[in-house]
Amino acid sequence: NMDADPHAADALSKSGLPIIMVPWSETCSAGLYPPDNLPEGMFSSLLRLLGQRERLPLEAPLVLNHALAVLYAAGADGFETKKHIIRIETRSTLCMGRTCPNLMYSLKKDPPNMTVVRHIDADRVQEKIDSCY
Repeated sequence: NMDADPHAADALSKSGLPIIMVPWSETCSAGLYPPDNLPEGMFSSLLRLLGQRERLPLEAPLVLNHALAVLYAAGADGFETKKHIIRIETRSTLCMGRTCPNLMYSLKKDPPNMTVVRHIDADRVQEKIDSCY
């Protein structure tokens, strides 16, 4: 969430550390579902709360952006990535915290600073989620 502390996000983006960004738009398009045989317990309670919070029935897709980032970090299949130059807006009050991708080139010839998930194969990721149960 770059918006919460744009200056820290900007400093991190310039640090040289390996950064992987899973855009909100990709997590929304994945449309993942909880497993059919979801056992009673903490995870099922969490999914119910998420469903209520988003005012969606549990049969509807859930946006699990943090869970998808964790699955990617854990080495799950189904994520297509590409390196990009991403800057964080810190000068404009109107756009503070927004990501500014430079998808084509850089005038300064900066190297790419983030790996961005460009596509999520929802079926493959769904299989990973289902296999956890």
